[in-house]
Amino acid sequence: MPELTLQSIERALYEKRVSLAALLEEAVHTINLAFENAGIKIHSVEHRIKSPESILKKSTANEMGDPISDLKDLVGIRIVCLFSSDLGNIDSILRECFDVHDVEDKEPNDPTVFGYRSTHYVCSMRSDLRGPRYDGIKDLDFEIQARTVCMHAWAVMSHYLDYRSDLELGLKHKRDVNALSALFHLADGQFEEVYRQRVEAARIIAERDAAVDRAKQTPITSNNLRSYLRTRFANRAQKGGSYARFRKELLEKGFSSIEQVQAILERHHQAFLEYELSNPPVNRGRFSDIGVARITIRQFAPNGSDGQLPEA
Repeated sequence: MPELTLQSIERALYEKRVSLAALLEEAVHTINLAFENAGIKIHSVEHRIKSPESILKKSTANEMGDPISDLKDLVGIRIVCLFSSDLGNIDSILRECFDVHDVEDKEPNDPTVFGYRSTHYVCSMRSDLRGPRYDGIKDLDFEIQARTVCMHAWAVMSHYLDYRSDLELGLKHKRDVNALSALFHLADGQFEEVYRQRVEAARIIAERDAAVDRAKQTPITSNNLRSYLRTRFANRAQKGGSYARFRKELLEKGFSSIEQVQAILERHHQAFLEYELSNPPVNRGRFSDIGVARITIRQFAPNGSDGQLPEA
């Protein structure tokens, strides 16, 4: 077996540069689009193609004969999310978008030690994808790492401090590093709790506002309907005792408030006027107040209100 050198790795990597770059671009595009469609806010999506120096170091440490074929992380993507609860959503999205071959949760074995934390996925493009766009890349593996902002901050800082190196650190320094790691762990949990409280507060406010809106709505009674239509169409003929019958029609269509009726009439007012010009009532020049409302709803809102207050 030929000896691995930096030059041999550079040559092998150069030969695969086009397919690796295409794989990276397609995977990142797929991830960004999936998160956008799911409405998940992501702090960042980082990506890289492994450098020849890193390949040589890793392949030497693991005694690999052909690192270009054996390594699963020549193409690497790191997803940094805001909250730990996002990690479950990320997992679901990745499994939907890619073929996931392996998942590893990187955490310290000792529960009393707070160290590097991240979830690593070995993936490839979905095998059911077809066409020239995927033919050269869907058999290539790549790695995706998923972690929170706090996990990422600790990973960056600990790498920079290199506290696991051969340097002889005193007991105090080791305790300080461990304490710092614990603070990042606690911060992750506190951010998640604040976020949970914020979501709950938003839900309570939305329910309260909805209740207030419902309380402000005017119920459809015969008297309320008569008062509204006679005011709204004061210059049109009035239909006397027909309001009770029209009220029944409205309730059967799902209307529950005068405001819902008002929204429909205002939205389609111009369309009704054009309809009236081409379809005037027999023996009269214009429709009555109930006629306007009944025809507008029948012609332009045949499905009623569907229980929702239509947009004005």
